[in-house]
Parts: sequence; C-alpha cells; structure tokens
Amino acid sequence: MHKLNTLAVIPARSGSKGIKNKNLKRINGKSLIKIASEVASKSKIFKHIVLTSDSIKYKNEIDTNSYQFILRNKKISNDKSNSLSAWRDAFIKMEKLNKIKYDYSVLLEPTNPFRKISDLHKIYKLMISHNFDGILTLSEKPKSFTDQKTLIIKNNKLKYYLINGSKYTIRQTIPVQYYRNGIGYISTSNYLKRCKNNFLSGKIGFLIIDRININIDTINDLKLTRLILSNV
Repeated sequence: MHKLNTLAVIPARSGSKGIKNKNLKRINGKSLIKIASEVASKSKIFKHIVLTSDSIKYKNEIDTNSYQFILRNKKISNDKSNSLSAWRDAFIKMEKLNKIKYDYSVLLEPTNPFRKISDLHKIYKLMISHNFDGILTLSEKPKSFTDQKTLIIKNNKLKYYLINGSKYTIRQTIPVQYYRNGIGYISTSNYLKRCKNNFLSGKIGFLIIDRININIDTINDLKLTRLILSNV
C-alpha cells in the first residue's frame, strides 16, 4: 500500500514510573511493543518501521529482519521528555541511516493495544487527501471526567477544578471534550522537523475513535485492558 515513503516510529522509554518496564507488559502473550509493531507491519503502509528506546534490551522485542532499532539518547528519555522529541530524533536518524527522504511519519505509542489496522489506514488516507501538517486520533471524554465535573482537594477541602464548575449541574450543558488516545499521529516530514513542543501549532486534522480503547498508564489500566482483550 505504501506508494509514498512513510516511516513508523514506535517509542518505548524504559523509565516509566507508573508501571516499571510498561512497554514490555504482555497482553495475550505479546508485549505492548510487539503488538504495536505487528499492527504497523500488517497495515502495509510503511516503508520502514523503527523502535526507538533508551534500553538496548527492548531490541529483543522486535525481529530486526523486519524492523529497525535506534538507541535513544538519555537526554530525551527522562521523565520530562515528550514523545514528540523522541519521534523527531528517530525520524532524523532514520533518514540518515537509510539514506532516504520520507514523505510522512507516523507515531505509534505502544501503550494503546486497541489500535487497529483500519485506524492506520484512515489517518493515512485522510493525510494524503488533505493539506494537513499532521493528524492525531482522539476519543471523547466521558462527561463525568470533564474539567467541569473535576474536583480538586486544596487545604483539605473539595473545590471545583474550574472556578465556574459549580454552574454545570446539568450534564447536557457541558461541551464535548476529547483526549489524545495515542492510537496514532501522522505528520509530514517538514512539519515534524520544524514543530517544537506543540504538535497542535500547525494545521492539524483529527480522527475520532468511537469505541473502547485504553492508553495504559496505571496497573488498573493494564488489568482492565487484559480483561477486555482476553474476551475479544
């Protein structure tokens, strides 16, 4: 399917505090890294697929005959580092390594194992048919978890997160909110190289994923994901 040169980047930092070695956790016998790499391969979209990590042991999770591996610099692998910097770093290194100019790149965070091949096809087709700098996937936030309903504890007292939160007593008055689910980001080569810390600073499109999906961040997320996917 890949008529254009498109690179898939799978970021897998080893230092997650929520779950130690989170990207190595297994769902139905496969690590989150392996699940992401297999979906990328089966999509037939990508010229190359690369795993970028600060841990050489993560290389064992991929077949190096089919995928490439880049050892990420520690400077972009700490708790304050974001996926965008790791994505850009891998992209630039892969162009040099493979002596190629990619047209597009896709970021596939392994922490959402609910990703489908059809999701990748949709963002790819949306990208090549529109003049976007990039596209990301979104999911609708449950109304009970929106900012208008969120509470904080300050000085041992409950307060609304938003100053005017108390006026939203009726759920229907709360505007629809979305969160980035990590299923996929796609960017043009030029935009990925020039955008800094804010992926939304350019002309960005979106694809709404309207089904159950979990971006694993906690042990409970992992347990729930295993429970759901064990019944698929």
